[in-house]
Amino acid sequence: MSARALPPPTAPLRLAALAAAGPALAGATVAMHDGLAVAAWIGLGLPLLIAAVACLMLPALYIGSAFIGVAPPLREVARAAGLALADLGRLMLAFTPALAFLVATSTHRFETGLHAHLALLGAAFFALRAMYGRLAPRDAGPFGPRQLAGFLLFATWSCITLAIGWRFFIPLLFG
Repeated sequence: MSARALPPPTAPLRLAALAAAGPALAGATVAMHDGLAVAAWIGLGLPLLIAAVACLMLPALYIGSAFIGVAPPLREVARAAGLALADLGRLMLAFTPALAFLVATSTHRFETGLHAHLALLGAAFFALRAMYGRLAPRDAGPFGPRQLAGFLLFATWSCITLAIGWRFFIPLLFG
């Protein structure tokens, strides 16, 4: 997973603000039927949950990619992860108006939870895809053995990361 050219550095505080704002607003939107305290709890909890899962799982991705010989420099992995978290925040900010409409018109808590899961899963999928695009190896032809190894590692890591995040998202949402 050798990194291709990344865009120029972006201010880390701006990336962190984007990474936190989208999940916070989407989380608060999902809980708007449950009152201000619950909306604040989920709005604060969702960005923290995403940050915790990222801190837990990013070392595993780097170690796995180093083990199979496709690891880019650690700085590039950290930068791609930061940009992916900012992408996730942007996407969740974009999904929030539609999510607010769906939550406002839903009649059951199950519907609200389903909408929240679909919005978060969709945003996470696109953010992970963007991260893979920043880290994917580009050498040895269109799709050689290094690309296949990097892709399989990243796909497996993504599935495990999403499963762990989902496992902790359920109690946060329905707790």
